[in-house]
Amino acid sequence: MRLWRWLKGERGFTAVEMLAVLMLLGLVVAVAYSFQLLSYDFLRTGEPQAQAQADLRRLLDGVARDARQARSVVLAGQGELQLLDLDGQTVRYWLDGEVAWRQRGADPAQEVARGVTAFSSSYDPQNRLLSLAAEAREEGSRRFGLASQVRVRNQP
Repeated sequence: MRLWRWLKGERGFTAVEMLAVLMLLGLVVAVAYSFQLLSYDFLRTGEPQAQAQADLRRLLDGVARDARQARSVVLAGQGELQLLDLDGQTVRYWLDGEVAWRQRGADPAQEVARGVTAFSSSYDPQNRLLSLAAEAREEGSRRFGLASQVRVRNQP
């Protein structure tokens, strides 16, 4: 019957055909919307994690930079590290609450990172190797950590 209408030049869609197309279109829109919601959720949860990782990396990179240029390690322990730089100034890193701080000599303390829940260091004087570990918590409840080892170069 459709072929007959088409041959005669009568073109159009039946209500059943229109309903089927609308159902398919609705399905496509629903799938696209769910993908959009999923990507937004990944963005929302991924951003705080990336920020916390960047803060930890900034802390460990700063400590590693100072340790490579240090004359000696004065104190290494849980939550605090003290280095003696080439000018004889003490460079101190410590954790106060969930904020990591750095202070060189009598200069004012500078905030290095936020959200840090643990910071520890240990020093092997025989190999001149400083081991660093830091742990952070993102805005949710997930925790993760980074670790690094640095060789103190300028020791006498």
